[in-house]
Amino acid sequence: MEYNMGPGRRDRALEHRYETAEKEAKKIAKSLNSEPHPTFDEFETAIRSYIRIRMLLEPEDELPDSLNVLGQMNLSRALGVSIPELSSIDMEAKCGGTSAVMTKKILLIMALNRDLDIYLTPEEAAETTKLSMLVERLYRLYERSRNR
Repeated sequence: MEYNMGPGRRDRALEHRYETAEKEAKKIAKSLNSEPHPTFDEFETAIRSYIRIRMLLEPEDELPDSLNVLGQMNLSRALGVSIPELSSIDMEAKCGGTSAVMTKKILLIMALNRDLDIYLTPEEAAETTKLSMLVERLYRLYERSRNR
């Protein structure tokens, strides 16, 4: 599914999908937070579902391990362009010197921090480039927060 919400275009349907995805992702986090001590596998399954929903991926989409590719997938659909075309667009529109793909990663980590009531530091977030690494770090923080 292509979304197309490029510069100067407002797509109300896409905005609604983002809002709905946020609500659904929060439900997953709330359910996870109600579990006293989920296993790593349970935690990983929940986090992958959270991310899939939050990034508006379709069920048939492969969930990449690269957080950059994940951000590119989301942005290319939102803008209605291919991933190779995204590179030239992304270079033109930087927010505070940060690419849109990097901004997507940062926003995802901030949402996870908030919804799981944990804190992945900016330094750890910057070092985290893989989804598998993110899940491991989040689980470690999640377990620590539950054992207080």
